[in-house]
Amino acid sequence: MSNDQEILELIEIWFAALKDTSNPDTVTALYDDKAVLVPTLWNGPCFGKKAIRNYFEVAFLPVEPRGYVINYSIERREDVAINSGHYVFNIKDCQKEEHLAAAGGLCNDDRVEKMARFTFVYRLDKPKNQWLIIAHHSSKMPEEHSTQVIRWVKSESFV
Repeated sequence: MSNDQEILELIEIWFAALKDTSNPDTVTALYDDKAVLVPTLWNGPCFGKKAIRNYFEVAFLPVEPRGYVINYSIERREDVAINSGHYVFNIKDCQKEEHLAAAGGLCNDDRVEKMARFTFVYRLDKPKNQWLIIAHHSSKMPEEHSTQVIRWVKSESFV
């Protein structure tokens, strides 16, 4: 297995953890105790596992996210790796996009696709021999037509 493939599999593990929408601990377990999450559907950053767990429980897991990577770029050193790129989420359609399920946002059974940019920073916990997320930034695309633009860019210059 190539070094890039090992790091790319970490995001697939994260996507799989999101499918357990009834248990925010499943996805939160992938984060370091002191991790920082700058999420798409929340106004401020989440510092530490307790805040990260709250975000997933209140804002993200209720929309039943199903995601996939469109493109990525991986940089790896001995015990640190960075994966940046674009992913798409298929989520429940909700009335209040900025806090989809939180604070009174009403979801229905319709689903929509939303693209976002991401950066995951991982650190290898050597005693546990486990990669943990130490920083994660996710943000909405600034333009409505961004999916078409990114698919074109991917074919030209990305993996």
